[in-house]
Amino acid sequence: MSLYEMQFIGRLGADPEARYTPEGRLVANFRVAVNRRWKNAQGETQEATEWVEVAAWGSLGELCDQYLKKGRRVWVRGRPEARAWIGKDGEAHAALRVTAREVQFLDSGREGDGE
Repeated sequence: MSLYEMQFIGRLGADPEARYTPEGRLVANFRVAVNRRWKNAQGETQEATEWVEVAAWGSLGELCDQYLKKGRRVWVRGRPEARAWIGKDGEAHAALRVTAREVQFLDSGREGDGE
């Protein structure tokens, strides 16, 4: 069991996908785009987007599945897990997955909301 947690703010890249495990537990999975900006040595603004996979279980997963939609801003706190694998193409891949302990909805979720 992990003794550390992380928190971040980002936007959903797609609607959550909910499913039930064979044991009957609900899990909602969704991806969050986290942007970061910085200035390089020449003073130019740089930007990068990292994608974080999130799993929300039980009643938290139900809420996420019901209310979250693509584009909504969320704050997530949870336990991170890094995964690495070699794909069928022979390329190395890596992903960060977070098991959510808390998810806060940061905007109204109405169509057309901007940044």
